[in-house]
Amino acid sequence: MANPLFWVGGSAIAIVMGLGIYALVSSRNLLKMLIGLNILSKAATLALAIGAYNTNDTGVGQSLMIAVMMVEVVVTAVVLSLIVNVYRHYGSLDTGDLKRLSG
Repeated sequence: MANPLFWVGGSAIAIVMGLGIYALVSSRNLLKMLIGLNILSKAATLALAIGAYNTNDTGVGQSLMIAVMMVEVVVTAVVLSLIVNVYRHYGSLDTGDLKRLSG
């Protein structure tokens, strides 16, 4: 029999992942899409925490969570700088305006 926290944690991971995918897909605003991407990465971090707890190997889980958080910060910084440059160039954060970039 699986740990009850596994089912509760799995449900929480599914809900957070669903919210992240919805935020990523439903919006055409680049900032809202970045927020959706961050929510998805939080679901991955939560999955690592629940997995580490269920396997009784919290040291590896904590180190992987720190690595995921570091990657998330770097990705967020790079994407945010790209969003700022897109706003300076086009004056809008709508993805429809970026269709002019296609060759």
